Amino acid sequence: MKIIDFSLSRRRSFARGFLKGLGAPYMLYGSFDVGIDVPSVAPVLPSTGNNLGHVGDWNRIGNDMRTAIRLYEQTHPT
Repeated sequence: MKIIDFSLSRRRSFARGFLKGLGAPYMLYGSFDVGIDVPSVAPVLPSTGNNLGHVGDWNRIGNDMRTAIRLYEQTHPT
């Protein structure tokens, strides 16, 4: 299913969007399995006080990105 289909008429586009909107509350009860174990990631909180705190924030983001890339490479060998 496409999110936006530009080939539809305005009337069909409205009807499809309206039905998707009605179905949205049912998505709250859905379970979505991505098929892999996703490691927990510590939240990155904004630094306070000085500008040097941002360096630590970016280091944590970089570490999280490296972990995600490593996990992807392990599960999707080339």
